[in-house]
Amino acid sequence: MTGGAFMISREIFDNDIWEDPIKLRIFLFLVGKAVFAEEGKRVAGVDLKRGQYLRSYRNLIEDLSYKENRSVKKISLSTLHRKLDALVKEDRLKVEETPLGTIFTVVNYSTYQNFDHYKKPKEAAPVQQPEEQQPSAQNEDAEKNLQALLNRFLELRGKGLNYSAKDVDAAQGILQYVPIDKAIHYLEEKFKAYKPKHNWDVISNLEYCAGYIVESYQNEQKIRSIQAGGGRSGKNHAGSANGAPQQDSITGGKVGRLRRKQS
Repeated sequence: MTGGAFMISREIFDNDIWEDPIKLRIFLFLVGKAVFAEEGKRVAGVDLKRGQYLRSYRNLIEDLSYKENRSVKKISLSTLHRKLDALVKEDRLKVEETPLGTIFTVVNYSTYQNFDHYKKPKEAAPVQQPEEQQPSAQNEDAEKNLQALLNRFLELRGKGLNYSAKDVDAAQGILQYVPIDKAIHYLEEKFKAYKPKHNWDVISNLEYCAGYIVESYQNEQKIRSIQAGGGRSGKNHAGSANGAPQQDSITGGKVGRLRRKQS
């Protein structure tokens, strides 16, 4: 083929311009006739850049004529102007009047004629997610303790097989301050000391016991602290002002003038 070729995206089939045959015909004609060379081209004494085409409106009407039922159909000059104005507003064309004719510039012509523009973008390699870190032994212990406290609560409650989100929150709050063995101990103590007013009066949530468990453990710690820091105090010895031990007085503690013993 000696006439050359030009490229157009298949997206044009889904574009609004496809719904307007006359406007589509004008646009494709100007894209196909525009200068392809990177360095441009001189036509009829006018230097045209890549993507430009020099033509008069009268000749353009002839170029766009077509046959239908053995007759030649031509668009009117007013229709041509209206369609060109629409293409300009849609930022597909630019129109410049010159004494030698009209220069039609195809906007984004270089993009249309760039083969790389139509290549499918390479799919990005899937980002390798870091391997899920195994929970530490400390986290595992915390989870076990939480489950142990909740299970013991269900056993003591003796009603229902499930605990609520509030029960979980209460258990987590308790274990922030109280070791698991002490938490279970004081939980059992709370249930044992509870005196229901009637058959339906039961401890239904762990939150009811949380304050008692934490306070009981804190009181226990205070007592242990006092016992560990206390002890028998030593017997105070009387002494002088400078701290030296005070000797017994020869006067037996009496003051005054002493009589001399007669012989």
